[in-house]
Amino acid sequence: MPTPKYKFQMYKKLQMEKAEIFEEAKKFAEELKIPTELKGAFGLTGAISGCPSPLREDIEKAMNIEAVKVVPLNVYVDQIREIVKDVYGDGYDACPVNTCEAGLWVSID
Repeated sequence: MPTPKYKFQMYKKLQMEKAEIFEEAKKFAEELKIPTELKGAFGLTGAISGCPSPLREDIEKAMNIEAVKVVPLNVYVDQIREIVKDVYGDGYDACPVNTCEAGLWVSID
């Protein structure tokens, strides 16, 4: 397959090469000589990871502080909307939802 031009082509190429990628990763992991008791105990980034890393201490501390504050939800919604507009421009907006199902219903409506 030629070098992908678009992301969907890259994902398709990666899917086709999945077995080879896993085999290469397995060999590399063996070279690291990770003790058996640590295998499977490494957390990665929280971004689309099947094994997310533990929270950083500063994030955990901030969450604990914010968790006991009473803040109307519209404050958070407005903050999210401002971030989206700062990054993408005023022509864009945000609609935070709590579940995947809610997101689908918003999309359908």
